[in-house]
Amino acid sequence: MSELPSEYHRRLPYGERLSVAPLLGHPFFPFEGEVQAVPLDQPVLPEPPRNGEDGGKPCPKCADPDRSVIWQDEQWQLKTFGPTGLPLVTLLESREHYRLDNLPPAAEHLANARRVAAALAENGGEALELGRP
Repeated sequence: MSELPSEYHRRLPYGERLSVAPLLGHPFFPFEGEVQAVPLDQPVLPEPPRNGEDGGKPCPKCADPDRSVIWQDEQWQLKTFGPTGLPLVTLLESREHYRLDNLPPAAEHLANARRVAAALAENGGEALELGRP
């Protein structure tokens, strides 16, 4: 393996299990009892090509852009996943690829997230009809 790229990487506890204690009892961590994190793997350097990059696997989003989409506008789309054991799992994502340095304004994303929340509230969480007034 190549030299670790930063001080941050050099201080990570590779090969060790991190404690999940800080997560237990948190409202967004729906587990209780005996829970373990897997040991942290060493980074692979140089990093292999990502999906959609030259030398990488095809981008699944580009290969089937409408898969699981239940709503979209010009810039955003809402996908659903299942079965998961949960009543509903969705992902609000941009229709284009972005990096952190060229993301669209967060206000656009938040406005659509509010639309999703309102549609869920109107329908008792049972159905999404985002395109309707």
